[in-house]
Amino acid sequence: MDELWDIGKLAQYLRMKRSTIYAMICRKRIPVVKISGRCVRFRESDIERWLESRTIAFDTSRSMDIRERPRKTRRAGKAANAFVDDIVENAKREVLL
Repeated sequence: MDELWDIGKLAQYLRMKRSTIYAMICRKRIPVVKISGRCVRFRESDIERWLESRTIAFDTSRSMDIRERPRKTRRAGKAANAFVDDIVENAKREVLL
């Protein structure tokens, strides 16, 4: 049987504030076991799986060097965030693989 953690133990494990974890519970962004109306616990195995599912692997062979990113110009008609857009597109491709 998995160990059940209280919010203090989880906050210590994740190195997060308790208030952040409470917000994540309210938004249903973290797996939780509801014992009673206000009593919640967290299964260690659920948290480990949740963390694993949120891990992003980066392909360093396709990463851009900081010197290669496009410079921002005031005259550009569209947003000069091509570097960020590139990173987002690469991340989407990695997730969908």
